[in-house]
Amino acid sequence: MPPSKRSTSVSSARGARPHKNVKTTSRETPIDFSDIPELSAEQLARMRPVGRPTLGEQRRSLIAIRLDPAVIHAFRLEADRRGIGYQSLISEVLADQVRKWKKRAA
Repeated sequence: MPPSKRSTSVSSARGARPHKNVKTTSRETPIDFSDIPELSAEQLARMRPVGRPTLGEQRRSLIAIRLDPAVIHAFRLEADRRGIGYQSLISEVLADQVRKWKKRAA
């Protein structure tokens, strides 16, 4: 099967790798935060976490696995057909299989 035409990026499981053509910058003087007022207790209480929400009671674990390109391609096609992310689909398929194993073991 042909590989997916999606752009490839560095896996966050391996950590970000800077591109060769990206220039790093350094500040000669540190940033002065002294003019920023402290937050009140009310403002702090209204704050909400930023980022992906947990799905279920526990956060998902970040892992890195190697899969055949044809398998990834098939998952991406099916995920696009269903209108969901391919990683969510892989998790769903694996969770269904684990439920079957538990049912069989009981």
